[in-house]
Amino acid sequence: VKVLMPNGADPHDYQPSAKDVEALGHADLIVENGLGLEEGLGDALDQARDDGVAIFTATDHVALRPFGADDAQEIAEHGPDDPHIWTSPIAMREMVGALAPALASELGIDVAARAADLEERLTALDARITTTLAPIPAARRKLVTGHESLGYFARRYDFTLIGALLPSLSSHAQVSASHLA
Repeated sequence: VKVLMPNGADPHDYQPSAKDVEALGHADLIVENGLGLEEGLGDALDQARDDGVAIFTATDHVALRPFGADDAQEIAEHGPDDPHIWTSPIAMREMVGALAPALASELGIDVAARAADLEERLTALDARITTTLAPIPAARRKLVTGHESLGYFARRYDFTLIGALLPSLSSHAQVSASHLA
């Protein structure tokens, strides 16, 4: 397994090196988030697809959260659905449930037992989060985030997203005084 994007890299800005592009072209299986999150890798991923490399797109295997009517900029930039699936343990459980059979069929690697263990841990995490958040009254379940990225979390745990300091999915956006207010 090779992780192409290093920890802390911005998926909106990340540009693959020639060596990265070559690695993608020779991969047995590529796992991508999808929904344009890895926008800097778009051309390299398209080339790998054209070359017949198998690609597992995580967002194809979860219940997607559509953007709301107030999210016109995000819809224009990224399409109708939110790519930040990892903020919900249940979405990640859905993805793991689909990735394990893909690894078996594409690579002949049986990770079913490990996947089942991870699915159980994600279910337990969801229960712990639900218990931790239970004392918060519905009227106070409001989130202001630093970036438009907690939609799945908000949906899962009945929070309302009331604003973002960076009101965009893109990390290129800038904080304004009105958004701070």
